[in-house]
Amino acid sequence: TEEFITQTVYGAQVVVTNPTSSRQRLDVLLQVPQGAMPVLGDKTLASRHVSLEPFETLKIEYHFYFPEPGDYAHFPVHVARRESLVAFAQPVRLKVVEEPSQVDRESWDYISQQGEGPQVIEFLQKNNVESLKLDRIAWRMRDAAFFKQVVEVLDARFPYDDTLWSYGLVH
Repeated sequence: TEEFITQTVYGAQVVVTNPTSSRQRLDVLLQVPQGAMPVLGDKTLASRHVSLEPFETLKIEYHFYFPEPGDYAHFPVHVARRESLVAFAQPVRLKVVEEPSQVDRESWDYISQQGEGPQVIEFLQKNNVESLKLDRIAWRMRDAAFFKQVVEVLDARFPYDDTLWSYGLVH
């Protein structure tokens, strides 16, 4: 993506596939970007020995955050078999900022936190509510009129969220 935000945890997924009909024993080298700190028990640099059966796919994840803004190099995954490089991703530069330079004012992340009540209701009516983190609007549910509108929209569209519906006890 274009920008990374400081003090935000990011995850990277590496997918390794064996497209052959024989078992592959591989070494996968993973490295968090320069300037980043590993989190969730991950390491700055890690090598994983994996054995992939024919046509098997393996997903490996690692997590990190950037404590400071800057422009950092990232040397993505390298895969070796019998100490010979067989696959790698191209290096990239990552721009890290304290605040995003562009904000998507049409996204659920923005509307749920910054939008007006009618914008939230309209978003819920027009978008796939199954894929949304509905509890992001829980702070708005103390307003009885807003609560009623949200429940009506969601009831018609069938998703259920414990946090939102629990405000029924308040009202």
